Parts: sequence; C-alpha cells; structure tokens
Amino acid sequence: MTEQRKTQIISCLNVIVDNFAPSDEEQELTMFGLISEYNAAHDNPELIGGAWVREHVPELADLP
Repeated sequence: MTEQRKTQIISCLNVIVDNFAPSDEEQELTMFGLISEYNAAHDNPELIGGAWVREHVPELADLP
C-alpha cells in the first residue's frame, strides 16, 4: 500500500469519527461500526479492518 493510499484511508476514517452521532442502535462508536461505515461508503480492496486501524491510526486504537 502506498503512503498516499494509507493517508487517504486514514482521512476517510477520521471523517467517519468526526461525523459520528450517537443513536439508539449505536450509542458509541466501535471499531466494528467504524469499519462498517468505511465499507459502506468506500471501496476497501485492501480489506482493512480493526487490526489495520489499531496498527496505523493510534488515536483510534482504543475504540471498543
């Protein structure tokens, strides 16, 4: 994966985090919710998941 692509993915993930609004179904953002939202809105040919996020985006590593 190129640094440009990695930066693009991280940017997309941060937009999801910034736009998260709690709801009855999802009261807090979870890693599963983050990846689900990413997959719904973006292509994911690299198949990034929670482990990738924890390794490459330390500020999101503590999501439940």
